[in-house]
Amino acid sequence: MHDLISLNEPYRILLNFQDAAGAFTNPTAVTLTITAPNGVVTTVAIGGLTNDGTGRYHYDQTSSQTGIWSWIAVATTPNVTLSGFWVVGSSTHLTGPCDLWIDPADVFDCGPCESIAAASR
Repeated sequence: MHDLISLNEPYRILLNFQDAAGAFTNPTAVTLTITAPNGVVTTVAIGGLTNDGTGRYHYDQTSSQTGIWSWIAVATTPNVTLSGFWVVGSSTHLTGPCDLWIDPADVFDCGPCESIAAASR
């Protein structure tokens, strides 16, 4: 499931890095790449992330545009790649027969969008 937030609300990207044995460990380097709905890319290195404990980091991104935002974090030692997305807009969604039936991942997986690399989601 994705997160739906309001325009200009900060979104917290959580990054948890674990080694091959499953232990949380601080990577030697991290590059976090955030892509806004209009295609503008922001890159954040490990020094721009907040360390919440061994192997646990976060970054707060203000969601200044409506649409689908995506992120990918690539770490070294341990070699880990994490990714995700969130949606900025408004919802009048109520529970019941009008439940959401599609999300952005479904769009990327069909038709002409299926050739888009996972890293750009």
